[in-house]
Amino acid sequence: MESAKIHRLNRERPATSPAATSANSSGSPQKPKLLDQVRQAIRTRHYSYRTENAYVHWIKRYIFFHNKRHPAEMSEKEIAQFLSTLASEWHVSASTQNQALNAILFLYRDVLWKEVGYKLPATIPNRAACRGHAHPAIKRSAESEPPSCRRRGR
Repeated sequence: MESAKIHRLNRERPATSPAATSANSSGSPQKPKLLDQVRQAIRTRHYSYRTENAYVHWIKRYIFFHNKRHPAEMSEKEIAQFLSTLASEWHVSASTQNQALNAILFLYRDVLWKEVGYKLPATIPNRAACRGHAHPAIKRSAESEPPSCRRRGR
């Protein structure tokens, strides 16, 4: 009974407890699970709680999309396949696709420390600027429009 009081006071688990010996019989500490590593990496970078939840969500969907394969075994081809499915079959918006891509790139770059050669697509020109909606009272001349707008004939 006295050892239980000491255990509570010290906030330490005795070395001979069943929980301590059954956790890992080899004596070496276990590596945390992948999503726990992701959460830890996000927290050390002081990202918001909502960003953490969103990134973990997209990483889970990415893993489940590829039948629970570990991301270390996958490459740019699988990333492109996942993002293509998001756009073509699941009809998610461009900002949602960007969030999913950033979550996956965070996983590879900051958790797995693996360089992926996936390049971000070229930026899409601001359509509001092309159509002259930046300030409705001023009409843009053809020379003041961005070159991307002139190419499309707007």
